[in-house]
Amino acid sequence: LSPRDALSTVLLAMDYEHDSYNTPRIAAVIDNEATACLGIVTDQSLLVTAIDLA
Repeated sequence: LSPRDALSTVLLAMDYEHDSYNTPRIAAVIDNEATACLGIVTDQSLLVTAIDLA
């Protein structure tokens, strides 16, 4: 499972905060190849993007 897929799966499972603000949930992972994946899940979307840390 790639870091991107793992992050997507966890964010979909946890979903956004179901509070009065529909607070987005934000998470990130860093692999051992100097790449990070940043993910955000909102009440309308899921976004996961790779970021080069080198």
